[in-house]
Amino acid sequence: MKKPESFWGAASRILSDRVCTFSRLCRKAATRASADNIHDVRVSSRRLAAALDVFDLDELAGLKKDAARIRKKIGKIRDLDIAIGNIRDFSETLDAGDRQECENIAAKLHRKRQRWLCQVRPLLRCSIPMPHLVLLEEESAAFGDEAPVHLRPLLAAASELLDRITSTDNARPLHLLRICVKRLRYKIEIFASSIELEVDGWLTSCKELQDRLGEVHDLDILIELIEEEWKEGLQGGPCRGGIERLLQEAWRKRHRLSSGLLASLSEEAAFLERIRSSLF
Repeated sequence: MKKPESFWGAASRILSDRVCTFSRLCRKAATRASADNIHDVRVSSRRLAAALDVFDLDELAGLKKDAARIRKKIGKIRDLDIAIGNIRDFSETLDAGDRQECENIAAKLHRKRQRWLCQVRPLLRCSIPMPHLVLLEEESAAFGDEAPVHLRPLLAAASELLDRITSTDNARPLHLLRICVKRLRYKIEIFASSIELEVDGWLTSCKELQDRLGEVHDLDILIELIEEEWKEGLQGGPCRGGIERLLQEAWRKRHRLSSGLLASLSEEAAFLERIRSSLF
């Protein structure tokens, strides 16, 4: 019978993998800051954050702070990438004049992206060393036993948020639920090989719910950015038809997606109770 992995054995294995992956992807994005490379850094930073939360050690405090700085700035760039892509998708059905106005908005957001990238690129180029961890030979507690301690609060928080979501008009609870499910997913990944349960289904369900909530959140960000343009006005002309049509289409799509999500949310989130029942 395979000996259960110890806490410190898991710490060495998981942190080595997460730190090395994050560092590699940061260097890759610093060299070529494509939307995909930025996305990869963002996901990797969240996986690293989950590991640093589980292995909350004093010697990791500096790494935790540096990774959080990068994650915050990368997140703003990623939000702009998604908004620019949505604007260009929406504008394909518009006439030439309105389409050009939408392209002007996308170009303005791209310039904002470049400014954020100038701030984050030096951080991405910095080396991120793997801290030395002292492994305690006498430590024998099975790492998998820690899973309920870290998953229970996230499951409770998700259940509380689900009870609060009776409408999708308020974007905040939806966004918080998305963050909670995302953190749950990355924590489950950490314990996947250390608990004697089939977790692939859990991870798939987390990803599916996270993606559906993410679609609504992306539109909320897009709407916020477009409304800023509406208030400020574009330099170079009084035309407003493109912005108005873009905003209308974004709201229509959000209403369609959020209505469907609300109708099926209880069913889609039922897996959370199954996880809780399996663990406790």
